[in-house]
Amino acid sequence: MSRATQSFKTGMSFIGGGNVPAYTLEFLTASPKHEVSSFETIVVPYIEIGRSRTCAVRFSEEVSTVSRKHAALERKGNDVYIKNLSATNPTLVNGSPVAEEWKLNNGDEFQLSFEGPRLRFNIAQSGSTSMGVTKRIGLVVNQAVRPYRVAVITMISLLIISGLVAGFFIYQLNRETEVLAGQTDTLRKSNKAITDSLAHAIKKNEALKQEMLANKQNMEAQLQSTVANFAAKQKQLVQQINNTKKESPEEIVAMAIAQVKESVFYMGIKNVRAEMDGEVLVDEPLPENCHCTGFLLDDGKFVTARHCVELYFYEKNELNLLASLGGTVTYDFYAVSSDESIRFDFTNHDFMIDHSTDYYVDEEYNGQEVVLVQANSYDGTDWAYFQTDQKGTITAAPQLSASLKSGTELHCLGYTYGNTFQQLGNDNGLEVLYSKASVAKDDLDNNTIIVSGYGFDNGNSGGPLFVIRDGVPKAIAIVSAGYTNPSTGRDDALGSVVPIKNISK
Repeated sequence: MSRATQSFKTGMSFIGGGNVPAYTLEFLTASPKHEVSSFETIVVPYIEIGRSRTCAVRFSEEVSTVSRKHAALERKGNDVYIKNLSATNPTLVNGSPVAEEWKLNNGDEFQLSFEGPRLRFNIAQSGSTSMGVTKRIGLVVNQAVRPYRVAVITMISLLIISGLVAGFFIYQLNRETEVLAGQTDTLRKSNKAITDSLAHAIKKNEALKQEMLANKQNMEAQLQSTVANFAAKQKQLVQQINNTKKESPEEIVAMAIAQVKESVFYMGIKNVRAEMDGEVLVDEPLPENCHCTGFLLDDGKFVTARHCVELYFYEKNELNLLASLGGTVTYDFYAVSSDESIRFDFTNHDFMIDHSTDYYVDEEYNGQEVVLVQANSYDGTDWAYFQTDQKGTITAAPQLSASLKSGTELHCLGYTYGNTFQQLGNDNGLEVLYSKASVAKDDLDNNTIIVSGYGFDNGNSGGPLFVIRDGVPKAIAIVSAGYTNPSTGRDDALGSVVPIKNISK
């Protein structure tokens, strides 16, 4: 049975006094069309929710987080299911995104997008038994799926007009019959002509009744023809919609990532030089696979992780000892875009870095007690940047980076494992690799974002993580560190990434 026929059948039964299952939607968020705690009673088996004029529950154009057709509610038997109709904005039930459809329980809350309006689903225990005729007609007209609304209103109007016309003729017929019956009783004995006239009038009234019945049958046939034509047009419209190509979520992600690939840089170290009191102690090149990832924002900032720039402060070695004793350690870096069209050189001393949470440890070195400076890996200070005269294609979202919710999908770009998969100067150039992660905990934890299920590894350090909003990638974090999985010894259980808001400190 099509939805148009099903809506019409349910509506007619409901208007005729039938008790149909009903439920209410309570609005928990104020919007231009809905006050907080207001509610709507739903009696038809299928409705759509969104900003479109065809939606039964409609939000105004000012509510931008709601898609034009965002979600649908469909009754199947005694159960009601919610379906996500939007390709760009999620539908959440009790905080969890709906992949395709979800069975609603009494009291469940659902939300249209992460920042969108919230509604509560409640089952009406008594169904529709207590509703008056006027309210029943109003609910059917207002909640009929809007593509069918003209047909439903036409059918109701024809039935009402048909009933009124029939009632009027029957009422007139009864009045005339009563008058004629009285006259017949009075004049029967004296005037045969009047009796014949009365008989003729009765036959004429019977003919009018037959004509009225024929007209009624004709109107019913026309109504059935209108419903059939409307159903055929609806089927044609559905076919047209199905034939319209929609971009899949995977295609949306691929197009968004393609916008920012050229601003993600391979960051290599050419040489290390160490000096103490004007004397050069070390000056030698480093292997080509000593590398990290960096990225260029649209305001000209080149961003990476601090541990890529001052690695010696994260270790306990001779370079750390030299720097802790007041010496100078200089790394000569270069950065290359994935298509090798942009390249620039710099040193670790060009960066803005936060040293405020560094701490000291006592260590034994060559039989002597020494004090080494150590950087904190898990407090959100693992970032570094310097200002360039270049403009990238990556836009930062500092406010969003501090308020992500668990389950939010993150998208990462970087040079995983360095030159294992790509080399400078080859025919294809450098290939930046894509991976994903998920936010594991709401909001920030010790100034960091905790992630799980990530696919990035060595070489991704300093690379960007994005969220995609309406097809646009927003940089929200910097790849930092992983927590060791005790069962495997690998850093693949949970990770710590630095929110992009921290670099503004």
